[in-house]
Amino acid sequence: MDTTQGRVHVLKEAWRRTEQFVLGLCIIGITLAILANVFAREVFGKTLAFTQEIGSLLLIIITFGGLSYAAELRRHINLSAVHDLLPVRTRRRLTRVINAVTAALMLGVTYIGGRYVVQIYSSGDVTSVLEIPMYLPLLVLPVGFFLTALRYLSALRAGGQEAVAAPEESAESARAQE
Repeated sequence: MDTTQGRVHVLKEAWRRTEQFVLGLCIIGITLAILANVFAREVFGKTLAFTQEIGSLLLIIITFGGLSYAAELRRHINLSAVHDLLPVRTRRRLTRVINAVTAALMLGVTYIGGRYVVQIYSSGDVTSVLEIPMYLPLLVLPVGFFLTALRYLSALRAGGQEAVAAPEESAESARAQE
């Protein structure tokens, strides 16, 4: 493996681990917020107003931040009935087209998401309880879509090799690398 490929592999691995860490942290955060709210309600008879807000904000981060991670593991929704019936060479060509179109769409949505975040920033909207500026958690929209576009561009650059494997094979190879 030459040095450029080695660096790319190291960057991909760091990127994947960072995504795992952030997503795991967000899931733990939602869990703790819900547990704290249940405890407060059962013990003190009052709910914690901020827990629903925290849960909603973390769910936004998990949904749009996890998009790239799901794309890497090929765990996103896909319709593969026709794809699976095609010969391998045709499947690879179709996969390249799908990767290119999806990357282009993700870049388009990145632009739209960025404009939306700028609009929210300009409006000065804040969350109702914690008064967090709304643009902060919404920054994950353009970032998540951009990272997803990079995943598809990376798969496109690999020449369709990455996407031909079944989801189970991709997940197994990801686990084997850990």
